[in-house]
Amino acid sequence: MKTRKPMAGLLLAASMAAPAFAGGPTGFIGLSSDYVFRGVSLNNESPALQAGIQTPLFGGLYAGLWGSKADVEGDVELDLYGGYKAHITREFSYDLGVRNYRFPGESRLDTVEGRVRLNWNWLHTAYHYTPDYFGTDDGGHHFAAGADIPLPQGFKIGVGAGHSFGDGVERRFGEGYNDYRLSVNKSWQGLDFGAAVTTTDLNGAEARDADTRAVISVGKGF
Repeated sequence: MKTRKPMAGLLLAASMAAPAFAGGPTGFIGLSSDYVFRGVSLNNESPALQAGIQTPLFGGLYAGLWGSKADVEGDVELDLYGGYKAHITREFSYDLGVRNYRFPGESRLDTVEGRVRLNWNWLHTAYHYTPDYFGTDDGGHHFAAGADIPLPQGFKIGVGAGHSFGDGVERRFGEGYNDYRLSVNKSWQGLDFGAAVTTTDLNGAEARDADTRAVISVGKGF
């Protein structure tokens, strides 16, 4: 059995971005040089194929499926998610969602997490909570805030920070921790390119998967 124990979830920011507010089903497939979730590598610092599809339902409801290569038994994470989003004003919106992180080869890690996210123009903040943090039988919390800043020539800069805490987080990592991310993205010739630097303030044995690292990605939306 593999010894690395993931908490699972986002790949790159695309997997956790705020859902679109109109249109039909959308999806993507991409390749990333690593699968990093809240500052921690979940694929042993190796490339990961990722894909997802999301569809609007009715009255602001949506549902989706997202998957990635991961360093777990079975080598796959497959998430189901859904929620409700709406605009309060033209610039201000909110998103209430639930995500079921699933590991077909290591189901003890399966986790259900709730989320509240607020968006204002290119600023966003979110709070996540689960009563069972990835197989620990204890709760976990995560606060996050960031910005996706559009630039000329179709470039976009992303900055973000998060804080994970709670008994489940401490059982997994020995302590609560902060994570940080800086990214740049550009669409060109029908492909989406990204580069990011992530880091955390974790110490000890778990820090080997959570030190400063660069991640590059390329994907295609449909």
